[in-house]
Formats: sequence, C-alpha cells, structure tokens
Amino acid sequence: MEVGKHTILILAALLGGCVLEAPPIRARSGHAPESPPREERPQTGPDLHYSPNAVQHTFYEVGQTVDPALSWDGKTLYYASSQDGATFDIYCKQVGEIPAVKKTFHAADDMQPSVSPDGRLLAFVSNRNGNWDIFLKSLAPGAEEVRLTGGETDDISPSWSPDGRRIVYSSYNARAERWELMMITLSKEGWETASLNTEGLFPAWRPVKGSETIVFQKPRGRAPQLYGLWTVSSDGRNLVEIVGSTAFGAVTPAWTRDGRWIVFSSVPAERADEGRAGNLWMVGMDGKGLAKISEGSAPEYAPVCAPDGTVYFTTRRSGIKNIWSLTPDFGNNDEGIDERKGIPVRRSDDVKQA
Repeated sequence: MEVGKHTILILAALLGGCVLEAPPIRARSGHAPESPPREERPQTGPDLHYSPNAVQHTFYEVGQTVDPALSWDGKTLYYASSQDGATFDIYCKQVGEIPAVKKTFHAADDMQPSVSPDGRLLAFVSNRNGNWDIFLKSLAPGAEEVRLTGGETDDISPSWSPDGRRIVYSSYNARAERWELMMITLSKEGWETASLNTEGLFPAWRPVKGSETIVFQKPRGRAPQLYGLWTVSSDGRNLVEIVGSTAFGAVTPAWTRDGRWIVFSSVPAERADEGRAGNLWMVGMDGKGLAKISEGSAPEYAPVCAPDGTVYFTTRRSGIKNIWSLTPDFGNNDEGIDERKGIPVRRSDDVKQA
C-alpha cells in the first residue's frame, strides 16, 4: 500500500467540507480515454431512428458533452463538456431542468465525474499534471480540488463504494502494457492506494449497501480487441465472467440501482477495430436475461442508472455528443444471438423480469 502524498490535514478538511487552496498546476492537451474511442468519422446529421421514449438532457450545439453521472438520489445530473472552450470541465444540473452549474474551471481537462453516496464529494479525473490522475473535490461552495493519485501513470474512471469510503479506478501499468484495477481507501487520517491485481477498465461498484462486488470490462485473451464483462470482489478475489462472446464486445458497464442488472454498450466484432460502440444492453448479474434496451445507428455508451430505472448515456443522436436517457423497453424479439449480425437480440421473457 502507498499512503497519499498530500498532508493528512488536507484530506481531513476535504471530508469536513472545508475550502482548500489548490496549488498552481500545468495544463496538458488531450482528453480522457474513452471506451470505445471517439469516432473518427463524424456524424453529419441527427439520428432520427432511436428508441421512442428517449429524452435529451443536454442541448449543446458545439463541443462534446460526455461522461454522465448521477447523484445517488437521482435528482442531479453531472457530466463533462467542452461546450465552453477547447478543454472539458464538469457541470451539473437538476434532472428535467435547463440551467447548468459549472463545477470545475481548470485550463486542463476535467472529466469522468463520480459523486459520493452522501452527495458531499465529487471524484473526477484531470490531466492538469501531465497525465490522468484522480482528484477529489468537496461540493461545498468554494471548495477546491485535491489530487489522490500521482506519478507518471494514467489513472481514470473512479467509482464509489456504497459506504462512501473507497474508490475503485483503473490505472495503466506501462510495464505490463495493460489497465489494472486499483483501490483508494479514504479516512480523516489520510488515504491509501492498493492494487486488486486484476486487469480491467471502467469499474463500477455495485450500489447496494454492504456490497463488495465490482463490475468491469476486460479484454478477451484470444481476441483482445473485444471486451467481456466480469465481476470481482473488492479484495481482488472471486473473479467471475458475466458476458463474453466472439461475436461482440461489451464495454462501459453500469449497475441498475437495485444491483440486479448490468447495463452496457455492445461493440459488434466487425467494428471492434474502429472502436465504435453499438446500442445499449442489459444483463442479469448472473449472466442471464440478456436484452437489448435501445435502438439507433449513433453509438451509445457510458450508461448510468437512476433509482427509478432510467438509463442516462452519451450519444451523438442529435449530431453533437450530448447526454440522453431512456426507460428500458425490452420489446418482443426472439431470444439469443443473431448469428447473421453477430450481436445479441432482445428476449421476450425479460419483459416480466424487468
């Protein structure tokens, strides 16, 4: 374990909601890794073929708006946007309302927000020190940021434990040339980082009180361009494969708030090298009940689920990347894998389960 490099007093003040002063830091160009990567071929117009119950929540006409996150009560939507400049900042707004509040103001990129269960702390990633690090910010007025990870490695994709004292994230191991899961444990005395000794990206902690289960995406050994979904315990044990196929990849997983289902984006095998996501899907945490929950030709990814079952996600449906949501509607298609298209199809028996 490695104790955080910042002083113990700084973390104690942050957990107490006090205002901190951030040191001057150097900005760097570039944006946080996405999975799948940003599309190389821009969409020329809006995608009018999509789920009929889809709702648009951000309406920016310039830049990109990505990385949706929700407060645990589902009332506040957080996201990263470059609508106001060349780099990303983090914003928040009340769900269903128009006005948005800017939460970070740095010249570098601030992305991938994640809100603590008590709604007091915001974890996010920033490249302001030359590589991607995890930062922590009190949501009290006037609070500044504290860096939780350092060094030359890239650290991304923070996700809170239900007890609000731990953050799981992905860190790039340059020697092994792979992304690995790491854990930050917070306390008023300081913080520690530890490795789960597990290869993986985009971890999401199961949002159920007392749960120690984390879902994440992991490259397939014989087809590393395709990802499968796995779960692991917070101590790095009990590694279980949930979704794995040579026909499609599964990326950017998220839990429904009851912890019964996992929502993710599919990547057809023939498009995996392009890094282009497909539509959104849902599967039980036991790997059963695979079902498609969205339609459309624009990539949809980075889902996050509200307590009422609404799924928020990033898409270019309007021609510009913005945040949308939908309420899962499984339809009445046959079950199983469509071998002609190489992607999962909707299952009628999941209507009752949902």
